[in-house]
Amino acid sequence: MRFVLVLGSLFALTGCNPGTVDARQVSGSASTTEIAATGVRSAKRIADCTALPTSPATSLAPGTAAEPPQSLDQSVIRYLRCTDIDCVDALRAVVAVGPSLIPQLLQLLRKGVSPELAAEMPGNATRAAGLKVVAALGALNDPRALDPLFGALKNSDPLLRAEVVRALGGFSGNSGALTALLPLLGDPDPLVREMTVASLQRIGCGEAVAALRKALDVESADYIRDAIVKAIRMLEAR
Repeated sequence: MRFVLVLGSLFALTGCNPGTVDARQVSGSASTTEIAATGVRSAKRIADCTALPTSPATSLAPGTAAEPPQSLDQSVIRYLRCTDIDCVDALRAVVAVGPSLIPQLLQLLRKGVSPELAAEMPGNATRAAGLKVVAALGALNDPRALDPLFGALKNSDPLLRAEVVRALGGFSGNSGALTALLPLLGDPDPLVREMTVASLQRIGCGEAVAALRKALDVESADYIRDAIVKAIRMLEAR
């Protein structure tokens, strides 16, 4: 299955590094081959991050001022400023600090970054910050992030929705995450649908299998249909 993650080569092309990373990479349990295999597979259909206006429509909390917490942990600042190809090390540093960073990340999710910090970030700071914060919340896997992530699924940016879906795929055993993911099988954007299949494969159960079978009947993209078939087989084998 084409497991799309928004990583290195996209940043190289656009100057926007979302910092997406599989939780196994953060914990160090993924092999080099696995990490390489999760690179961008669909960069050609993702818009240049710098082309998206920095407007309320691109933020996670439309209508809120770009007011960050008064004090950000240095690991968070370094992660947001990171211009590496994948920012794995910077994200690992955030995860190493742990759940104490959740309030800071949630406020960034709601409010965005300060103009000063935005000026130091690559590409479109609004989009880049949103993607990085969502990736960090997913890697930390803290239940306090669930409701804000559920809300972010309504964002108009498909790249951001796809990253939220990927993050929710880390909440194995959480019925709320499963329920939130199921409708995304019908998302108008194929990247979001593909990521939804991948996340359901990670956390799904019988309910997910039934939803995947229904999605298979209407899915038009062959590569997503292939991913659905694989996910169903893996879930039924558990």
